[in-house]
Amino acid sequence: AAAFRRRGRRAGAMKHGPLAGVVLGAALWAAPARATDPDVAARIQHGIEAVYKMEFDECERTFRQLLKDYPGHPYGYFGLAAAYWSRFEYEQEESDLSLHEAFEKSIDDGVARGQEWLKAHPGDSDAFVCVSAMYGLRSRLSMMLHRWIRAYLDGTKALKLIHRAVELDPKQYDANTGLGMWDYYTDTLPGVVKVLGRIVSIRGDAPRGIARLKLAAEKGRFTSTTAKLILVELYQDRHTPYFNPKEGLRMIREIRKGYPMNPLFHFVELIYLYEGGQGPEAVRSAEDMLKGIHEGRRFYHPRYAPRAYAGLGTAHFLAKDWAKAAAAFGEGAKVLLEKPGRHNRWGLYSLIRRGQVRDVQGDRAGAVEDYK
Repeated sequence: AAAFRRRGRRAGAMKHGPLAGVVLGAALWAAPARATDPDVAARIQHGIEAVYKMEFDECERTFRQLLKDYPGHPYGYFGLAAAYWSRFEYEQEESDLSLHEAFEKSIDDGVARGQEWLKAHPGDSDAFVCVSAMYGLRSRLSMMLHRWIRAYLDGTKALKLIHRAVELDPKQYDANTGLGMWDYYTDTLPGVVKVLGRIVSIRGDAPRGIARLKLAAEKGRFTSTTAKLILVELYQDRHTPYFNPKEGLRMIREIRKGYPMNPLFHFVELIYLYEGGQGPEAVRSAEDMLKGIHEGRRFYHPRYAPRAYAGLGTAHFLAKDWAKAAAAFGEGAKVLLEKPGRHNRWGLYSLIRRGQVRDVQGDRAGAVEDYK
């Protein structure tokens, strides 16, 4: 379970997280609490909803139109970068590297254009939050790639901008999403980040970060759901005082009520079921996810099958039902075995886990073959 959870965090089981991270990128929705123009605010909200609904084409269309109608507006660039990120991490399961490159180009352009906007509009609190979000999103990518120094530097820039936004508008509750993430991750991530923090006298505070995320979840206008998803991701970690499978399960089920067709939120609920010791229900949840994929349920694309089989195999593994676990992991690994050279994080996970099952069963030769 611990191995699966750690792999899930690295691979974006939420983004979590967990789409932590569901979902959906860490600072992905650090949009302003109050847009200066009601039309802009409505479009931002629509674009956000499109991502949670897995409607990535609509997300991209919305923000392209925003740029057309409001040239140079930083939210337009931010939204396009968010669309590329979502396609890469969730729609394509990090398998289409061309989308990775498109995202990097888009976010770099967005940061540059955003800085131009801030110079021209130094009193625009909403824009400061938006540009901070773009730095945060770029920082998250660097974290995924273990580029710790760049991640930290972009994170400090994001922090400076979001503090300025709060100075301009103390009631920017959505700013607590970015501030909370900074506090939590700089207090819990690798030592190099903490060393850098001591050098520049900026230190994280995990308890304060959790409190800020809770405030954003409660009062945030645009980042409420994102803050909840981040908390859901953090509550999965057994190695922190914040491990809380009961609360995490309650929150992801609440989120699923608003987005019932999102298969990635379904997957997060599956994780919480077996983290909470509800093995039989976890198996049923995984089987329902696979049923949705096989029957063509909307958004339950076949590309999510390796992920679902990995979850099913893990549920059986925890129940020590080795035969069923090996069978499920074998199905999950087919995406790699049937197309050598193909990249798929969940197929790789399943292959390694099947090797572990074979070791448990005494089939060392078969296990070694899987490991190779």
